[in-house]
Amino acid sequence: MPRPPPRLFVEPGLGHALITTADAFLEPGFDRWSGDYGIGYGDGATALVLHHLPGSEGGRPADLILHSVATVAAPRLERMHRGDDPFGPAARSLGPKVDIRRTKKAFLQAEGMEAFTGTSAASLRSAVESCLVGAGLSATGDAPLRYVVAPRLGRKTIDLAYAPVLTKLTGAQLLRPGDDTGHLGAGDAAASLAELRTGRLLGPGEYALVVSAGAGFTWSCLLVSGT
Repeated sequence: MPRPPPRLFVEPGLGHALITTADAFLEPGFDRWSGDYGIGYGDGATALVLHHLPGSEGGRPADLILHSVATVAAPRLERMHRGDDPFGPAARSLGPKVDIRRTKKAFLQAEGMEAFTGTSAASLRSAVESCLVGAGLSATGDAPLRYVVAPRLGRKTIDLAYAPVLTKLTGAQLLRPGDDTGHLGAGDAAASLAELRTGRLLGPGEYALVVSAGAGFTWSCLLVSGT
């Protein structure tokens, strides 16, 4: 049975939750086009409403059913966005501009590319498997998934770090959203859910696994189905 988020689950009287995100990647603090490798950053905001299913505390019909959520973190990669810099008291306290290319170069020179690619693949695999198992589905490539939705990152990044793992694990069709938005920061997952809904891509009982990734690093998966 789908599980609502923890607070909705433990407070029956709380029937709905509104989740919002907003990010703007503006000059002079950040160059959205060349501040990172292979990623264009887009300004945007998202909002979604979570609620109980019909029959439980007066829930209304759902556009998508949320079955499981999983997040995996790899703190050893936090230097990818800090490099050799010391910890600072606030954003841009050590310089006028966020330059992720510079910090990634410093990390890769010290740790090597395998430190990133190996940790990234293992963490992504763990997040996918945990999300599927959390919904009672198999994590051996035969889960009944119609789609797996990649994060809103650059095509080269998806081809290198995501497509091989996601295709092997799920066997589902890989969707690559974000050509018209770029990376929306915290809003990637909600924007991808919105596209599944507005495009009516999932029929009743069809599943999609929505993947997102954040600096730090973290990987998150949401398993949803159509109604």
